[in-house]
Amino acid sequence: MRAAGCGLAVLAAACVRPPGEPGSAPEGPDGGTRMVPRDLSGPPVEGSAVDPPAVPWPDEVPQRPAIRVEPVDPDPERILDQGPQTVRSVLGPPTRVRSEPPARIWQYVSRRCVLDVFLYKADGGDGERRAVYLDARDRQAKPLETRTCLRSLLSQQAAPGT
Repeated sequence: MRAAGCGLAVLAAACVRPPGEPGSAPEGPDGGTRMVPRDLSGPPVEGSAVDPPAVPWPDEVPQRPAIRVEPVDPDPERILDQGPQTVRSVLGPPTRVRSEPPARIWQYVSRRCVLDVFLYKADGGDGERRAVYLDARDRQAKPLETRTCLRSLLSQQAAPGT
């Protein structure tokens, strides 16, 4: 049995080419074989396992134009005393809407803060609702300057993919 095991080892060793001979695998820094990437830039080699790309690589990769982000104006006056259409055009649709008569409260949430826009009917309840009061706070419910929250909301709205 021992002789058969030695015989198999001798046969297996005969199948491995010594390093440096044509067809042998190159050695890595630790003495083991290392993988060498094939050069696919030339014509395909008969019997190669990987076909060349069906579409040639472009000489130059086209660049996408830079996205221009308009500067953000965090002035609360853009919203105060404005109707729902103007508020929506500046801030977008509210995250939440709640009704606390006589007010309707539109809530906007950004990564940094929460802004409540209080809309009341003008002219003693007969007219269109107007933004009368803004309340800003951070995500931990601590008071925050309205401009800071508006800047966060408008920047997040202007940034692509948000």
